[in-house]
Amino acid sequence: MEKKYYHFYSEGKKAAELFLSKSDFVSALNRLAVCALRFPNVVVVAFTFEDTHVHFLLYCLEEEGKAFCDLFKRLTMIYISHARGGKPEGLQFIFDVEEVEGESYLKKVGAYVLVQPTKDGKGIMPYDYPWSSAPLYFRGEKVVPVWCVDRHGVVQEAVRIGNMTCRERKKQFRTDVPLPDNWLTCNGIILPANYVDVNRFEQIYRTHNAFRAFLSRSSDSEMIRQTAMVKGVSLPDHEMREACRKVCREIFGVRDVRVLDSTKRLELARKLRRRYLISSKQLSRIVHVPVDEIERLL
Repeated sequence: MEKKYYHFYSEGKKAAELFLSKSDFVSALNRLAVCALRFPNVVVVAFTFEDTHVHFLLYCLEEEGKAFCDLFKRLTMIYISHARGGKPEGLQFIFDVEEVEGESYLKKVGAYVLVQPTKDGKGIMPYDYPWSSAPLYFRGEKVVPVWCVDRHGVVQEAVRIGNMTCRERKKQFRTDVPLPDNWLTCNGIILPANYVDVNRFEQIYRTHNAFRAFLSRSSDSEMIRQTAMVKGVSLPDHEMREACRKVCREIFGVRDVRVLDSTKRLELARKLRRRYLISSKQLSRIVHVPVDEIERLL
């Protein structure tokens, strides 16, 4: 198996109380650093935390990426329970995953992940948003990282974690995971430059101008289409079965998918997915092909 780029993202409508304060965001950054340490084969290429959801662009094996996100989710729910005296009513933190295929689409996804706060109406540009990796890319050597400026606008000096006592580390970062001595921290944040692969992200675009171009034209249309391919549209099975019968007759001259062999069923599945953006699970039920085969071959 080979590593690929994956876009992991959570559903914001079900997590209205995911991040409520600055301390929530700071803790999320530090949890992400811990996850990066626990999964050294998962490359963090880009990320953004918003009030109700998160986006990760990872370079990894899919199963390792899922385990990475599962750990982040578990640590987040533990944090919320401790910080707020229990899990908020109705809060659900669920990740979806999309394999990112093709150089052009990879560039769109990278820009989409980073432009989230600006796109959603926050009065801030991506490179000034502190709860994202956006401030890391295509910046000059003299630019002060946004995480190293306090609330009064005063620049703070980053500190090597190796210069902190064990008690200071545990109190500040709330983890028993050994942190590398050469990692830097500032204002209570394990700096993202310690674990984000900045060079890999910049090589996706190669030039400042290409990155600027994709940031400026990043739109939701293709992302919505691709997300629908992952999650599927919500149509009742009886409607999809009728659509399946029509498409089956168009292609093969029969209405009953069960008379088709496996090759023809997969061809039918491809047609249905392109036309109706049907999810893998529903597609499996409609064309009578195991879901793992649908996901592997389509």
